[in-house]
Amino acid sequence: MYGVNVKRMFKAFLIYLLIPQVICPISTLAQEGEVINPGVSRGDSFKYKFYVTCKSADVTFIPPNIRELNNTESISIVVHEAFYALVIMNTTTYFKNATRRDSQIWVNLLSGEGDGFGLIILPNLSPNRLAYHMGIESNKAFLLREENVRTYPFGQRTVLHASTETYGSDDYVRIQHDIYYDKETGVMLEWYIQQTPKYAPTVNVTMVWLIEEFNIKSQGSAQNAGQTEGSFSPSTYTFIILTAVIIITLGALLYKRKRRKLQTLHQKKSI
Repeated sequence: MYGVNVKRMFKAFLIYLLIPQVICPISTLAQEGEVINPGVSRGDSFKYKFYVTCKSADVTFIPPNIRELNNTESISIVVHEAFYALVIMNTTTYFKNATRRDSQIWVNLLSGEGDGFGLIILPNLSPNRLAYHMGIESNKAFLLREENVRTYPFGQRTVLHASTETYGSDDYVRIQHDIYYDKETGVMLEWYIQQTPKYAPTVNVTMVWLIEEFNIKSQGSAQNAGQTEGSFSPSTYTFIILTAVIIITLGALLYKRKRRKLQTLHQKKSI
């Protein structure tokens, strides 16, 4: 009898943990009327020029890691999958010695989780909104400050500018980020990272990503444009339906188990 009680308590505890995790995202979406569609789709691609500059009082001193980073020539990214708030990307880093390195990264457009953080945000955001707004507790969220128009090799784009500055990390005295995002798609177009290392406080290191190629179909944005504010995207409806199925299934299983035990108990009493 004691073993049965422990099992029952364990299952109840699992359900107690599961249901809030499933329901909370839905209630948040319902309250905000949020439409979740990435601004990119499978097959979209973009390519960046990447380089690092180093300013120092001692012009002969260049940190070894900076020399290594400057071996990078460009970084190419192709969207592998994009659905709901998740974007999976295949990346190829090209080096000056004619070699390359392939990898796959991902990012959650709501929380900023993933090793693709910063490369893509939600499309069609506006100034004074947070990018990765569900990542506040994990320090992934940041403010989009102003909107303007900038010129690139492929034409003019309306961009959103984000600027952040932090001090006193383990490895750096100061880190400043200046990022420009394409408003329509959420794709990062420029990223400047200025760092002052603790081991060399007179050195100012700047890492730069500059977009060179931009091949985006903007299907996600087209879907956004076709929906009214306060409506849900098809992926959100699917998420809600799946959640309802999970909850109903759990309830049915618990009901059947309880009914079976009651029937067994009734049979024992009859005997």
